[in-house]
Amino acid sequence: MRERAGLVEKTHPKLSMGKQCELLGVARSTVDCEAVAESAEDNRIKRLLDGIHLIDPCLGSRRPVTVLERDHGVSINRRRLQRLRSLCCQLQQNRIQG
Repeated sequence: MRERAGLVEKTHPKLSMGKQCELLGVARSTVDCEAVAESAEDNRIKRLLDGIHLIDPCLGSRRPVTVLERDHGVSINRRRLQRLRSLCCQLQQNRIQG
């Protein structure tokens, strides 16, 4: 898929990007989308979450929000904490699998 996406020329004089994607059987969003690097703040929060998890792995998602705000001065909502935690878990599973 990535090989075909690499064949699309964004500035082709005659074929639009959408038409090229259609001919190659690639979604236009695959070609047009660029990955965004994680922010330093997210990385810091993930490290703090990892430390909190090592101390008490049974905490849910509400209690770490309180701990982060009280002990580290980090104001974060529960949904963001859940998203960052799921990203950490995905990275750990990828490391274990190979």
